[in-house]
Amino acid sequence: MSLEGTARLRQGVYRLLALGFSYPSPRLVETAAGAPAALDAYGLFDFSFSLDVVEASAEVARSSLEELEVAYIALFEAGLGGTACSLFESDHLADPRLGQVAEVRSAVRRTLLRFGLTLEGTLPDMVDHLSTELDAMALLCSREVTDWATSGRPGRSLSHQRELFEDHLGRWAPSLARQVRGAARHPAYTALAAALAAFVEHERQWLPRLVETAEALR
Repeated sequence: MSLEGTARLRQGVYRLLALGFSYPSPRLVETAAGAPAALDAYGLFDFSFSLDVVEASAEVARSSLEELEVAYIALFEAGLGGTACSLFESDHLADPRLGQVAEVRSAVRRTLLRFGLTLEGTLPDMVDHLSTELDAMALLCSREVTDWATSGRPGRSLSHQRELFEDHLGRWAPSLARQVRGAARHPAYTALAAALAAFVEHERQWLPRLVETAEALR
């Protein structure tokens, strides 16, 4: 598997997970149904997270949109009993009593802007949403693909991925995944949480190696 192919695979997994943790849509169900075959073309089954991704795709694909909507609201949107699992980084890492929510959101926004990621259509209060951060990683992987294809080097896209992951996504996504799995509200979201946990752990180990490879090519 080439480094360009690996970047394409990682881009695809990030996009699948971003859709999975966005409000359910027909696009999610359609994408999940075709994801394993599409990702297999880039070596999905060479990696330890593959079975979790396949299981999540299957559980989403066999679910109705109505089921997913009900489960999503129960898990991630506030009801009478409060939100079971928050999809916002600030809810996991910030102390609202100290005014840290705004600080966390501003830090995410600054990072995305510094990398030139405007994420068109993203509302200000969604900047630290899990799907936003996953989409940002997918976009950076897309840049990496372009860099490998055009120059044979990844440019700064890999170092940007590592920074976004280590400063933000990687710090709180595992905790969220544990909460979703513990809640066990719907098999599709339980499986998506398992895929998120497995993929994030892979990225935690893989990204430093990729950055080292990129630096050796400079």
